[in-house]
Amino acid sequence: MMLIDATACLLAESWYGRLAGVRNAVLVAVSEGVGAAILAGGQLHSGYNGLAGEFGHMVIVPDGPLCNCGNRGCLEAISSGTAIARAAGVSSAFEVGRLAAAGDLSAQELLGRAARYVGLALGGLINLLNPEAVAVGGGVLASSPKFWADVLAGISDASFPSVRGTCRVERAALGEEQGLLGAVELGLDYARRSAVPVAEVALP
Repeated sequence: MMLIDATACLLAESWYGRLAGVRNAVLVAVSEGVGAAILAGGQLHSGYNGLAGEFGHMVIVPDGPLCNCGNRGCLEAISSGTAIARAAGVSSAFEVGRLAAAGDLSAQELLGRAARYVGLALGGLINLLNPEAVAVGGGVLASSPKFWADVLAGISDASFPSVRGTCRVERAALGEEQGLLGAVELGLDYARRSAVPVAEVALP
């Protein structure tokens, strides 16, 4: 499901947001899960089996927390909103953010760790794909004012300056409606590709 969400968000951002006019880009969504979608040469890159973009299931902490995919230490098991809330014993990442803002050191550490690992993984992805632009979205970014700064610091620590220097990294512009806009674009694209040609009829 996260792949579909990230793909929809990528399409929305490429039409209406930060990635407009960009032909080589990555959209990373950090929400209840963690996923990514890739634009290569102006086309969605879905991989051999259509599964490209499982960014959240990169193992970033060996023997780390158990992920719902069955592996341990996946990015999603540490940095998703679900994982952050579970680790803190509360209902949402926003609640963790509220605790952090009130001075709870444990909550601050959880959010800082989650953000740093997103940044480190994204830095590696930038090295690998050399995109022109990266947009990062999802509700978890709003959980703490410091979260975005920690993501950027992680990117800086994990990517080559020569590659990072040519890649624009920004927060996604469209907020909660980006998935809906992207889903509309996905539907329209599918309809265009699936349309049955109408035979031409010669008029007498």
